[in-house]
Amino acid sequence: MINFTSTKITKAILLVNTNHYKTSNPLKQIIDIEHYSIKVCPEKNRVYFCIRGRWDKNIQLEDYLRVWKTTVSYLKPNFTIISDIRTMLSHPISVEKIHEAAQKYLIEHGLFKVAEVVSHDDIAELQASRIAGRSNLPVNKFSSFEQAEKYLDQLVKELE
Repeated sequence: MINFTSTKITKAILLVNTNHYKTSNPLKQIIDIEHYSIKVCPEKNRVYFCIRGRWDKNIQLEDYLRVWKTTVSYLKPNFTIISDIRTMLSHPISVEKIHEAAQKYLIEHGLFKVAEVVSHDDIAELQASRIAGRSNLPVNKFSSFEQAEKYLDQLVKELE
C-alpha cells in the first residue's frame, strides 16, 4: 500500500473489504482511503477502482497520478479496469480535471478497456460520462459488478 505524507491522503481508512470484488485471483491493494480504492489483479491484468462520495478540492493531482503510476507498474499493456462509481457523488470542476489527467495517463500507458459500474447519482453519472468523453476513455457502462467483470473477461478472451 502506498503511504503519503501530504494532504488528506494521509488519513487512510479501510472502508471496502477486498471480498467486495468477487474474483478467484488474489488482489494486490495499492491504496484504500476515504475517497477511493485501487486494487490490482496482475494475473488478470486488471484494476479494481472504486470512487466513494464527493471529492473536495484538497485532492492533489500529483498524489493521485503517483498512485496510478504505481498501479500501472503492476500491469502489462492492454490492461482493463473495473471502475465502481456507484457511491460517487458529483465533484467540483477542479476535481474533474484530475480525473481527466489520470484517464489520459492510463490510455497512454496501455489501457485497453474500462467497464464502469454506474453511479446511483444521476448528476455524478453525467459528470463521469463528460470526463470520459473529453479524455476519450474506452468505457462501457454496467449496472452491476458481475456484468462488468463478465464483459471484460469476454473481451480479453477474444484478444487471445
